[in-house]
Amino acid sequence: MAFERLGGPKTFINLKEHSAGDVLLEGIFTHTYQGMYGDNYQFRCEPQGDVVIGSVGHLKYCMKEVNQGDYIRLIYNGREILTKGAFKGKSAHTFELLRDPEKSIASVTVPPVEPVLDPDVGGDDLDSFGDL
Repeated sequence: MAFERLGGPKTFINLKEHSAGDVLLEGIFTHTYQGMYGDNYQFRCEPQGDVVIGSVGHLKYCMKEVNQGDYIRLIYNGREILTKGAFKGKSAHTFELLRDPEKSIASVTVPPVEPVLDPDVGGDDLDSFGDL
């Protein structure tokens, strides 16, 4: 039987530490989760382990095409000035996102996030709050 590592340390990508042309990560996309400042994208990379990058406009747009289990190479293209839209004239991070279907996997194990319910509280107990 093979064991799979759960939890553990994560490497967070800081775009300020990178320049245009840098490969930010290469690995399997595992999931998106809500961080303090918006969505975070988590990947399982070798040899780094779990790598996380926060969502920014262009990356969020690119990630719409990505599914769990896709093998991704994310390249940072630097910043560019937007020429149209609501943020015209503003500087934005840009990326190139590549998918390798041959290295992608069918399923990824993501730890479930479920509310913890007290088994001693039944439906009748909850109905007593209806008059509040």
